[in-house]
Amino acid sequence: MSGRSALLCSSVLLCCTGALVGCDSGAQEPSGAPAPLSRAALEQRVAGSFTADDPHATIQARCEGGLDVRRGATRDCSLDVAEESADVHVVVSSVSGRRPLLRITPYIPADRLGDALRSALSGQGYRVESVTCDDELTGEPDETTSCTATPAEGEGRVDVHVTKVDGLMVNFDYEVVR
Repeated sequence: MSGRSALLCSSVLLCCTGALVGCDSGAQEPSGAPAPLSRAALEQRVAGSFTADDPHATIQARCEGGLDVRRGATRDCSLDVAEESADVHVVVSSVSGRRPLLRITPYIPADRLGDALRSALSGQGYRVESVTCDDELTGEPDETTSCTATPAEGEGRVDVHVTKVDGLMVNFDYEVVR
């Protein structure tokens, strides 16, 4: 049996003003290298990259820290939009002078994906106690991961793949593979 689902969590936030975001930290280290983006500056850039459908909704980003301004530097952040939340990976894709170009990619953490699948499978009549996923599901078309559903007459595997990404909304299909 297969199914379709989406997780942002809902449709509160759909529009991304750009998956690649240019920003200027404005400062340089004594060596002439760009200064890292502070946590506050990074959170502002990430939150400003998305537009809520509801004009009254606020978007807040929470990042684990600042971000080095060097190619390949990464930081994970969470966004809150009204009552919903989403997680993103932030990667410095390139640096031109002091200006880092950021790639922001949504992802569904393994535990949240497992909860969503458990709910979907239960809604289809499966007796599922838990679903454990091998890895997060990165919000890029054709990305995949596998999960294990228990106990449905023994364990069953569920294959999941991304079908579409719209802003922070990650749409995916799943298939129960016994």
